[in-house]
Amino acid sequence: MFRKIFYLFWAIVFWLGLSAHAQNIVWISETNADADLVYFDQGWIDLLEDAGYTVDFRPSEWMTLDADKLATLESADLIIGSRNSNSGNYATDATEVTQWNSVPTPLIMMTVYWCRNNRWLWINDTAIEEYAPEAMMQVVDSAHPVFEGIKPAGGLVDVIDETVNDGQNSFILTNNVGNGMLIAQREDNQAVWIAEWAPDVEFYDGSGQIPAEKRMLFLAGGGGGQEAGSLNLNDDGIKIFLNAVKYMTGGVTRSKAFDPNPDDGALIAETWATLSWTAGDFAVSHDVYLGDSLYDVSDANLSSDLFRGNQATTFFTAGFPGFPYPEGLVPGTTYYWRIDEVNEADPNSPWKGDVWSFSVPPKTAYNPNPTDNAEAVAPDNVTLSWTAGYGTKLHTVYLGDNYDDISNATGGMMLGTTTYNAGSLQAEKVYYWRVDEFDGIATYKGDIWTFTTPGAVSAPSRLMARQACR
Repeated sequence: MFRKIFYLFWAIVFWLGLSAHAQNIVWISETNADADLVYFDQGWIDLLEDAGYTVDFRPSEWMTLDADKLATLESADLIIGSRNSNSGNYATDATEVTQWNSVPTPLIMMTVYWCRNNRWLWINDTAIEEYAPEAMMQVVDSAHPVFEGIKPAGGLVDVIDETVNDGQNSFILTNNVGNGMLIAQREDNQAVWIAEWAPDVEFYDGSGQIPAEKRMLFLAGGGGGQEAGSLNLNDDGIKIFLNAVKYMTGGVTRSKAFDPNPDDGALIAETWATLSWTAGDFAVSHDVYLGDSLYDVSDANLSSDLFRGNQATTFFTAGFPGFPYPEGLVPGTTYYWRIDEVNEADPNSPWKGDVWSFSVPPKTAYNPNPTDNAEAVAPDNVTLSWTAGYGTKLHTVYLGDNYDDISNATGGMMLGTTTYNAGSLQAEKVYYWRVDEFDGIATYKGDIWTFTTPGAVSAPSRLMARQACR
């Protein structure tokens, strides 16, 4: 339970600056699991998903490659190779090695076994050390994005959680990464920890292998023990790992707020709402605008009545006493909101946000089926349906071929469902129908909808002409 909360904490912290929301990661690993059939590396999957990534996790399905699998790898935003794997299963011959190195998708390798000169030929060595007790990471390139938010003490960072597999990690006993860039090494300077290779450059002279996209070696995942591949990083280690994922997936800076909740254009079945969003990368606080006019919200500034305040948090409530719209949001109304990101230390601040919207359902019935003005509806066994108005308990349906009769109808039988079986209707007819909604207190007269059966003249022009005369 503690570790789950721990993962979630760092996912939330990281999320504030995450620019790769919903990007797809293919996770390469095998089916090694504990006695409860939980995969040894499940903690990494949970961490990434809590941070907003989509993880394609199909253990043991990547030991051979075919056209479909290669297409999946190529369409991903990132590939990660887990320590929970046997390197020999992914390097059966030179052709397979070349296939992996030629995939044009960024790839992070977490196990050094795959990188040796008898596997994928990233590093020209084979000597492996399974266990490095209390190993500290020596930062080589402190300006690299993986160390964003990290302050190494004397160039060292403690990244291993000693409680996981007794702090085991797997290392190759060299810090020579050929034509790559050494980013971090073990504190004794004898083993690479993090390294990067640029695309289209041979891993090392004579390797014969050239990456088609960025490649990173990031050694992590309990090594050599019963739970090889388990999440074995402490808080700083997790932060560095998530930075690496963000970096490898593009790390595009977002200055504006994004990822609104509710989704833009959403329909919410309540008369209150909690709005939330993901902060832009430079935001310190947020100016909130909310109203029922698209134009006014788009044009609003700090002196507008629609400015709801500046705040540090990334959520906002409306529809309760003490908040905007204290008597509740109004059914049938569309609301518009905008978040401007603020950082007084940046001359580009504020960053004006996009205008998003959400709607509260009307009290009247909506979303008819057949749709309004539908043509050539088969007349046999016709069933009408609709979406209930907000708070509706009962429904009254009126159906006929005379507009005035349907418009003026009253006193129909109430139904408890949002469907009505009209039976068989006549061909070559224009039909009109209306659904009134009752919420236990009041009745809300519905709109008049129309449809035709085969052979009838389309109704809309006749209906509009009739309405124009009123």
